[in-house]
Amino acid sequence: MRLNKFLAHSGAGSRRKCDDLVFQGRVTVNKSVIKEPGADIDPEKDCVMVDGEQVELKKVYTYIKLHKPAGYITSRKDPHYSRTVMDLVPRILDVRPVGRLDVDTTGVLLMTDDGDLLHKLTHPRHEVEKKYDVWLKWPPNSGDPETELSKGIILENGDRVKGDAHPQNSKKTHYLVVLREGKKREIKRIFRYFGTQVIRLHRFEFAGIRVDDLAEGKWKKLTPQEIEHLKSLVNTSST
Repeated sequence: MRLNKFLAHSGAGSRRKCDDLVFQGRVTVNKSVIKEPGADIDPEKDCVMVDGEQVELKKVYTYIKLHKPAGYITSRKDPHYSRTVMDLVPRILDVRPVGRLDVDTTGVLLMTDDGDLLHKLTHPRHEVEKKYDVWLKWPPNSGDPETELSKGIILENGDRVKGDAHPQNSKKTHYLVVLREGKKREIKRIFRYFGTQVIRLHRFEFAGIRVDDLAEGKWKKLTPQEIEHLKSLVNTSST
């Protein structure tokens, strides 16, 4: 890669400004001053510094939201399932799912190649909100989700879970559930604790991001505002 192109992509300035930095002798490659903007460098191996400060390429990350349909597993590949969410997005994007949704669960699924943000959005410490519509086969007959879940309950394997559950109909067979951490099949296990069975599960919001504007199976890139919002939730600086 040409040195001036590398500097521009690293955020050192415009291509013209980067040329000037080189001409002024302010740029070194492997501790040697280089005064030729078109000099060829290897971004993976060479140490480039401007005024004594190392500069590196800024990777342009991809952030998308997918309206996951039922029947797709949230994995890059799985020997037990022929269809994964990776089949719904172009392979060239090389993104990974942010968290998981069960194969029969629908709704918003974020995907990115920004490993740092992915890790932070799924770490329990940040308490990122996930909101679900939950439909039940029959009303809870062992306890009250609305009062007990907010205080915290202990599931069959010893996991302690806490969240909010708000009935959406008089029969109490439809709930809006808000969780701030993710455990495997958590919602299904929560309602099993309350003596009922989930028959349909839809995540309509993740970290404030929705897919109301997308048909099932469709995806789109996040807006700059949405990306900034996600980073602000987990105190990740913008790049």
